[in-house]
Amino acid sequence: MSGNRRRALELLARAQSLAPDDPAVADAAAELSSRLAATPAGQGDVRGPAPGTPLIGVDDQLQARWRDAEAALLRAHRLRMKPVLEKLSGSVRAKEAATEAAVRAYRQLAAAGGAAEVAAEFRIGTLYHDLAVELVFDLPPELDPGVASRLRRTLRASAVGYLRRAIAAYQRARAIEAVDADPWRVAAEASERAARELAGAER
Repeated sequence: MSGNRRRALELLARAQSLAPDDPAVADAAAELSSRLAATPAGQGDVRGPAPGTPLIGVDDQLQARWRDAEAALLRAHRLRMKPVLEKLSGSVRAKEAATEAAVRAYRQLAAAGGAAEVAAEFRIGTLYHDLAVELVFDLPPELDPGVASRLRRTLRASAVGYLRRAIAAYQRARAIEAVDADPWRVAAEASERAARELAGAER
C-alpha cells in the first residue's frame, strides 16, 4: 500500500466528506485509517516528479537551494498527525509548521522565475493539498460527540482553506511561461483537478 498511501488518504477524505454520518463509511474509514497509520510515508507518495528531481537550466547555487527545499518537503511529508486525544493538537501544529517551513523555502526559489518558479509553485500546491487531505481523519473515539462534531467542522474548514491555497498555487504554476517546465506544469494540472474535486466534496 505504500505507493498508494496518498491516493488512499484522498479517497478516505472524500468518502468521509460525502457521507459523514454513514456507519458503513465510518467503519471502513476507521479500518483504512489504522492500516495507513502503520504504512510509512515514502517518496512515492509525493505528487508529481520525484523529490530530488533536478531543475533544468539553473545554476549550481539555485540547484543547491532547490535540494534544500526538497529536503524540507520530505520532512513535512513524513510527519504524521495522530488521531489520539493527547497528541492531536500538537501533531496538527507540528504538521502545519513543517508545511509552512517548506513553503517558505519554495517561495524564495520562486523568485528566480522560469522553471524554478513553476516547480516551486507546484510543490507549494502539493504541500497545502496533502495537509488538507490529512486534516480529514477520524477523531479520537473518547471525545464527547458534541466536541468531536465541533472539532471536525474546525478541521474541515482548515482543510478547505488549505485546498484553496493549493489550487491557487497550481494555477500559478500552470500560468507561468517557462522553458523545460512541462513536467511540473502537467503535474500541476492533474493535481489541481484532484484538489478541486476534494474541495467540492468538503463544502
